[in-house]
This record gives sequence, structure tokens and C-alpha cells, in this order.
Amino acid sequence: MKEALHKKIKKYILRKIKTGELKPGEQIPTEKELVEKFNTSRTTVRKALDELTVENYIYRKRKIGSFVNEDVKNSKNIGLILSYISDYLSGETMVGIEQVLREHGYTPIVEFMNENVELNKKKVKELLKRDLKGLIAIPRMEFFDIEDFSDLLESDFPLVYMDRAVGYTDKIVVQSENYQSTYELTQNLIKFGNSKNIAFISYDEVVLSTVRDRLMGIRDATKRFGAKTGYYIIKENQLENIADKLIEYDYDTIFCCYDTIAVALISIMQSKGYKIPDDIKIVGFDDRKIGELIVPKLTSIKQNFEEMGIKSAQILIDLINKKNIIESEIYIPTQIIYRESCGIKDKIK
Repeated sequence: MKEALHKKIKKYILRKIKTGELKPGEQIPTEKELVEKFNTSRTTVRKALDELTVENYIYRKRKIGSFVNEDVKNSKNIGLILSYISDYLSGETMVGIEQVLREHGYTPIVEFMNENVELNKKKVKELLKRDLKGLIAIPRMEFFDIEDFSDLLESDFPLVYMDRAVGYTDKIVVQSENYQSTYELTQNLIKFGNSKNIAFISYDEVVLSTVRDRLMGIRDATKRFGAKTGYYIIKENQLENIADKLIEYDYDTIFCCYDTIAVALISIMQSKGYKIPDDIKIVGFDDRKIGELIVPKLTSIKQNFEEMGIKSAQILIDLINKKNIIESEIYIPTQIIYRESCGIKDKIK
């Protein structure tokens, strides 16, 4: 059911009050300004103002306007929308985020996402009903079907995307140097490992900035240094089938968007009688602990998630304090960890 327009107007004013943009005693936008902004009637605007008055958020002065009540307290809550509660990305970024928020007197309110799309939507809706001063989010596709989230994106509410963006956005994004690191590793695989035909595999679509940037790093490097590349977006249960296709198409190197894919493919390829890295090289991204435990050990790209959390929180606080942020894309340095699966470990100085 479509939300009534007066409710949208009410939420618009409430957000400005709760984030401190409108402070106690300050005048809110006039009826005329609200009519023009929302392209509606004075009757609709007044209905929103009536509800805010009844709920004691504002008071009205005849022939002057409406003002924020003096006893309205500004929130010190920061919303965090993270990935799985057990995911090391969430764990390590949370350490950095909480450190900064606590130093500045803010309280984090966390919601962890999973693969249940409808449950994720419910969690986000409930979080956005809280008195939030700002929001740090690892975005997911389903968020953009939530009306409250879409309304937030159209406002000047303090919001920082962390780890990725969905599509192209005008919001600030703090993420790893995905392009630079995949470009460098691909370059070295071609230069020192004689890689000629490189496959890129991901569980996620290229609409995610992480996937897009990693793929572009590989593509640009292969184009520059005379190799070929192909990419495959698959589901987890398709790994066995994709392994057969990779062999059929004579790929000599597999660049996996995530370590979880790389570890699974090493096992599958070995079960088919292939030797890693002699017959086929496999590398990943994330540098998960399991990469050190398998044989051969996995070459991967290490991300600094704690620093990502620290930077995201610092930028959010700057947004809350109305500081001008020049860069909309902030990149956290990564490190290539060369191990046996790439076949060039001993050739890299």
C-alpha cells in the first residue's frame, strides 16, 4: 500500500529534528515551502503538522510558523547495517566503527543481514524507525525496495556505504582498493606466471562495486599485457559445472572474487586430477584464514576491515557535523599475499 503523502512530510520533518538539523526552538520549513517541495495542498501539509504537534515534536505560533519543541532531545544513536553476524567482515569493521563512535559519545545500533531477503527488509524497516543520527550500511539489493530507505537516499540524512555500493551512487563509499590490487596481481600472473587465459568467477553480480572493480582490474591488465579473460556469475551449487567449463575452455588461471570460491575450486580441480598450480593457477580475494590451511596454500588479497570501519565512522561523524567531504569514494589499501596456489610466489620480490 502506498504511503500517504502527509506521512512522508511528517517523516521528512522528523528526520531533520532527530538528526539535529532542526534544533529545539528552531523554526521548521513553512507551510508554503512544504507545499512547494512535496507538490501538494496546504490541507495535506497541515495534517502532517497536526500529528507532529499532537506528538509534542513541534508547537505552532499563529501567523508566524511552527517550531521544534524545547524538550525534544537529539539522538546519539548510529545505525549499522552489516553482513552476517559470524562474518569476519562484520566483526573486524565493527571493532573500528565502535572505537570511533564511543570516542565521540555515540551509541551503535546494529542489524546483521543474512540470505533471508524478507527478514532483511523487516530489520531495516525497524532500524530506520529508531531515532538515528546517522547510518553506516553494507548495502544489499533488497534495501532499494524499502520505501523508507529510498526516502532516506533522497534526503541529506548522514549515510556512509561501507565495503561496496550498489550501482552508481552519489553517497560516500568507503571500500578496499579492489581495482588496483586485482590489476597488480593479474599483471604479475601474466608477467611471471605466463598466464594467457584468465577466468573471473563471482557469486554476485557486477552491479556491486566490489565485483565490478575487481573484474575491471583483471580486464584492464589482460588487455594491456596481451592475455584473455572471461567472467562467470554463478550460484554456489554450480561450482562443479563451472569447473568443467573452465577446463573445456582451456583457462590456465582462475581469479575468484572471494576466497570461499577459490578454496572450493581447488578441491574440485584436484578431485578431477589437476595439479594446482602446475596445471591451473587459482587465486582469491579476502585472505580468509582457511586459505592458509589448504594445500596448496591460497594466494589472496588481504583487506584491512578494521581501518575500513574506522574511516567509515570518522566520515559519518564529519557528515553529522556538517563538514564538507570532498571525496565521495574513499579507498582503503590492500595487500597481495603470495602463496603456492599462484605458482609465482618465489618469483615476486
